[in-house]
Amino acid sequence: MTMDFTQKTADEKGIYVTLEELIVEGKKAKGFSFLPSQSIRSILAGAHDSKLRGQGMDFEELKPYVQGDNVHDIDWRTTQRTGKAHVRIYNEEKERNVWLIISQRNCMFFGSSGMFKSVVAAYVGALALYRGLQQGDKVGAVVFNDEKVELFPPRRSEANIVLILDEITRQNRALKADAAMDVPGKINEALAMVAGLSKHDDLLVLIGDSSGLDEDSIRIISDINAHNDIIAVNISDPLERVMQENGFLLFSDGSNYLDINTSLVRFQKRYKTLHHKRLEYISRLSQSHAIPVLEVSTDQDVLEQIQMQLGNARAHAHQRVAL
Repeated sequence: MTMDFTQKTADEKGIYVTLEELIVEGKKAKGFSFLPSQSIRSILAGAHDSKLRGQGMDFEELKPYVQGDNVHDIDWRTTQRTGKAHVRIYNEEKERNVWLIISQRNCMFFGSSGMFKSVVAAYVGALALYRGLQQGDKVGAVVFNDEKVELFPPRRSEANIVLILDEITRQNRALKADAAMDVPGKINEALAMVAGLSKHDDLLVLIGDSSGLDEDSIRIISDINAHNDIIAVNISDPLERVMQENGFLLFSDGSNYLDINTSLVRFQKRYKTLHHKRLEYISRLSQSHAIPVLEVSTDQDVLEQIQMQLGNARAHAHQRVAL
């Protein structure tokens, strides 16, 4: 396979990505975790405990020694400090698979400030892949657009990550403003692939803008979520949240065009109502299936947003983000 190291021009900044850029961004991954044991600030703090949580032994708590406890687990510092014997309790951690489902559909080829949503999705994917590898997980992905779905089975290797990032780059650089959008079914095809291959206690990270989800999507997600953990990363743009009054603007889906007066009061009200309904839909999906949702915007640093939501806000504020 030929790697796409295409150099990016100044005009493409925030619009397209390169493989080299994604590798560099991915290797910055630190200060966040996809494990269920989280700081109270983390959106994962209330998530149910996962049975399989990486590799090795995970320290959970100290407890007073009782007859029958393994003397090798005695914490001597705590015992000396308190005057009473305490033992360290561990949860066994086992290998798990981390699956990313990454959208590079044409509806993601949009951005009013900062970066395009497709670029943000690529960055999130790179960060999640390298962080999963750092935590000892096998990482894989399904990368899809409006035409194809590419599967990469989970492996614990950077070589596999580079293959995934190369495919993300290819699909990202194939995006164009005049392409037809809203081709149905590809997200369900991607979900079905993971549903057929995921084991118990895998982690699925959905990365996109939630467009294309339908009743079949919810059914597949529910089936996966019955025995696995799911995190959704919802990517949005400021213009999607608040439509500024800019007079007449030309909108297009790649084949149809519509000239709208954005200053009209009835348009502003209708726009706010539709956006609110979409947020409610995402919220209901999150609550009914206990799926944490990270909100990532195109106009802010991607890594900082993830760090703030996954529990290391204090460490980040002091510029001492721990691995």
